[in-house]
Amino acid sequence: IHVSGETENNIHSLVYMARNAQKIIDFTAQILSKINVPIILEVEYKDSEELKKEINFLKKELSN
Repeated sequence: IHVSGETENNIHSLVYMARNAQKIIDFTAQILSKINVPIILEVEYKDSEELKKEINFLKKELSN
């Protein structure tokens, strides 16, 4: 699955900051409920802390 978050100024936003975060979570959860596939996030991370926040957000949201 290849997904990108969107903000007003960025089409490759962090998912946890994206205006379309819920759509990404819903779509990803639907796919993962049927098949186990890799998730590719197209975004540039400033540092490891930002990456950690993104991973923790996705883990939390996708485990519901």
